[in-house]
Amino acid sequence: MITFKYSIVPRLIYRWANIPITFILFLYAIVSATALFVNLFATISFVIHIILMLFINRFYFRVYKLYPFTIEMNNEKMICSDYFMSSKNYEFKLSEITKLTGNIFSGAPHKPLYIHFGEERKIGISPHLRDFNKFLTMILSNVKKELYEKALQDIQIKAEGKRKGKKKPAK
Repeated sequence: MITFKYSIVPRLIYRWANIPITFILFLYAIVSATALFVNLFATISFVIHIILMLFINRFYFRVYKLYPFTIEMNNEKMICSDYFMSSKNYEFKLSEITKLTGNIFSGAPHKPLYIHFGEERKIGISPHLRDFNKFLTMILSNVKKELYEKALQDIQIKAEGKRKGKKKPAK
């Protein structure tokens, strides 16, 4: 079994960065709230800070729920563990993968990869995972042939779309 983990910096960011960010945004929201009815700028600032707190924490709750920080994998199964503040371990067979979304399959390699196991179960993998390309290669080499071909087709479509978008217009 091969073990994939995140390095220390992404691990810290994905687990704890929302706490100081939320605290700072909360302080700014309190300062804006003191002048809420006096100044229009303070009202706009207050609303923006609250919205930012909601979006950031929504993202982090999704990370806490979907991202395993340790993945053990061989050619048949994947064991996901080390979720944030949880001791749950999930074991998935690679043949159960029904869909791959995000990352290179959506045309944005910096976005997370979502691996779907049926309709309800899915996990998220950030491209900051150590040996992410090796991980992705193992996934693609062990999924069903139909899913592999569909994934390659999605990659080609996204690559062609990007190439067409970068062409300079004729003068």
